[in-house]
Amino acid sequence: MKGFCPPEPEHLRRLLSATAPVIRENAGAPQAAVLLLIYADGKDSFIPLTLRSNDLPVHAGQICLPGGRVQNADVSLPATALREANEEIGVQLEQSCVLGCLPVTNTISGFEVTPVVAWTSSPPEFQLDPREVNALIALPLELALDLSLYKQDHVIENGSTREFYFIEFGEHYIWGATARILRSLACLVR
Repeated sequence: MKGFCPPEPEHLRRLLSATAPVIRENAGAPQAAVLLLIYADGKDSFIPLTLRSNDLPVHAGQICLPGGRVQNADVSLPATALREANEEIGVQLEQSCVLGCLPVTNTISGFEVTPVVAWTSSPPEFQLDPREVNALIALPLELALDLSLYKQDHVIENGSTREFYFIEFGEHYIWGATARILRSLACLVR
C-alpha cells in the first residue's frame, strides 16, 4: 500500500471492544483466546504467527495466532491469550499491552475464539516451544491490513461446501479462522 502509515496504539484501543467476553463455566462450545500481537521493529510493524507442529492433535501444521483453550486458573480471556503466547512463543507481556478484543469467531474444530489485540513498541524476545511450534512467521502489519490481499476459497467436505478467506505471504497460505481474524482487524482499521 502506498504511503502506509500504521495505526497508533491508542487509535486501535478506541476501535476495539474494551470488554472481552467473559469466561463462561457452562459454555456451549469450549472457549479459547488467541493473541494478535502487533510489534514495532524500526519503522515497520509485524504480527507474529506460528507454524504449528505436525504432531499436535488439532490444527497440526497450520499457521495460527498463538493461543489456546481457557484453563481453570485463567481469570479472563486476555489472560488466556497472554499465558498461551508465553507458553508457545516465549513472549512475556503485561496486561497493559492489551488494547482490546476483536469479535469472537467460531472454528470448525468447535472452539469459540476471542482474538485479543496487544501492542508493544519493540520486538519481543521469542522462544518457541518446539513441541507446539515449528516456526515463527513475522507477518508485516502493512500486508495484514491490506483488504485487497484477502481472497476467498472453498473446500467440499462430506458433500458440503465451506467457504473461507485466505491470504498469502511468501510461501505461506494463511487461511480459516486466522485469516478471518486478521481480516476483521483490517476491516476495523480501514
